[in-house]
Amino acid sequence: MLTTQRPEGLKELPPSKGRVAEGGLRTKCCFKASANEKPLISIIVVVLNRANCFENCIQSILGQSYDNVEFIIIDGGSNDGSLDLLRKYSDKIDYWVSEPDQGLYYAMNKAVGIACGEWLYFIGADDVMLNCLSTVVPQLKNNQSVYYGDVYGVGSTNRYNGPFSPYRLQVNGLNHQGMFFPRGIFSAYRYDTKYKFAADFDLNLRCLIEGGYQFVYLHELIAQYNDVDGWSSDGRPVLREFREIIHKRRGIRGYFYIGCLLLISLRDALRCKERFEKLFLNWKW
Repeated sequence: MLTTQRPEGLKELPPSKGRVAEGGLRTKCCFKASANEKPLISIIVVVLNRANCFENCIQSILGQSYDNVEFIIIDGGSNDGSLDLLRKYSDKIDYWVSEPDQGLYYAMNKAVGIACGEWLYFIGADDVMLNCLSTVVPQLKNNQSVYYGDVYGVGSTNRYNGPFSPYRLQVNGLNHQGMFFPRGIFSAYRYDTKYKFAADFDLNLRCLIEGGYQFVYLHELIAQYNDVDGWSSDGRPVLREFREIIHKRRGIRGYFYIGCLLLISLRDALRCKERFEKLFLNWKW
């Protein structure tokens, strides 16, 4: 669904002295836009030195049966062969750039600034998106809602799934590989780049607490994510950031959620997950 007509309001990244290369359909004056019952879905991938698994991610997105996808890749200056993959698939990617940046969430913010889709979806370079968009997109009806589905870990093969109560969302957080954001959210919010591991959790809390967005569960399996050696495979720094964010966004009430978060960490350490989930996570708050 390509057009040579430049979308109104399309933004480009400013020139950068450190830029290694850029490419994609946009650089050839080929663009995409929403049409009729086919809203444009922007899929954003951030990558740094993941050549060993990056191609699987690329192919999973190109293999979607839904045919109005804007594919954007922000590379942080890889030197391991990832750039070769970007060039290999350049005629199928809408826009890609390779340049040093200040980290994962900084790169995601860059992508948000140039995305044109009505809905935005983020996935890691070491994750795989299932062929789900053809069934997911018809369910994306309300631009005051954030939609989320199920994911599972490549290492554990356990599904991270089911509807989340507001309490569960504020303690566990949602896996961003299963989430679809309406574009309007990013007119008000960006990822807070002070956080290295949990800026997505922080964004979700702001959408819930400040923005009043509804979080709507989709009974769909969205992605397989890397829970083995990805950014958040080590839970300790993630837990520290979770505690800081909960305290910042919830104030005094945050101590309750922090206490529950610590109990959940204890649950995992003692391997009594099922019992704790029955006691805490299924409560309606």
